[in-house]
Amino acid sequence: MREEIMVLSRTKYKRKKKIIETAYQMFTENGISSTSMNDIAEACEITRRTIYNYFNSKTDLLTYLMVDVTEDVDVDFHVDYDDKITAIENMRKVLNTNFDSYYKHMSAFLFITQVRIYLSYRLKKSIDATDDRSSELHKAFIEEIMNIIEKGHEDGTIKKLDMEVEETSKLIYQSLYGYLSNITIGAKIARAKYNRKCQNFEAMVIGFLESK
Repeated sequence: MREEIMVLSRTKYKRKKKIIETAYQMFTENGISSTSMNDIAEACEITRRTIYNYFNSKTDLLTYLMVDVTEDVDVDFHVDYDDKITAIENMRKVLNTNFDSYYKHMSAFLFITQVRIYLSYRLKKSIDATDDRSSELHKAFIEEIMNIIEKGHEDGTIKKLDMEVEETSKLIYQSLYGYLSNITIGAKIARAKYNRKCQNFEAMVIGFLESK
C-alpha cells in the first residue's frame, strides 16, 4: 500500500512539474493572454480537468509561477556587507550586483512584470496574495539596505536624513526596481546602453546618501 502511495506521489509531482515548465514556456513564447489552460493541457498531453487538480485557475497558475520565478532568481541579488570598505562603497556593490543580476535574468523579470499587469486587470486580491507570499524576499533586501545606511551613519559616509532609515531603504528599493523595470520592459536593451543608464541611477542614489 505504501509503495503505491509513493509511486502516486511521484507521478503527481512529475505531472505538476511538467505543467509548470510547459506553462512558463508557453506564456513567455506565446504571451499570457494568448495561452489558455486548454493549450497547456494539450501540450502536456493531459485533460484540462487534470490541470485543475493542481491549479484552481489560470490566475492561480500565474501567481504560482510569478513567485516561483522570483524565488529562483532572488539569490543572485543579495550580497554580504564588507566591513573592509565604507558603507557608500557597499551601496555601490549592492547596486552593481543588482544591475548585473537583473540583466542576467531580464527575461524572468519581464515575465514577472507581465504577470502583474495581467493579474491587475482581473483580480486585485491575486496581486495582494502574491505580495504576501513574496514579502519575505522584499523584506530581506530592504533590511540589507537598512544595514548599509546604519553603518554609513557610523562611518560618516552617509548623512542622516529627516526620513527614518527603514523609509529611506524602502524608497531606494522601490526606486531601483521601478527604474530597472522601466528601462527594460517590452524590449531587449544593449548591455552598453543598459550600463550607462544604471550608472546614472547609481550616481543619483549615492548623491542622495553621501555626506556633504
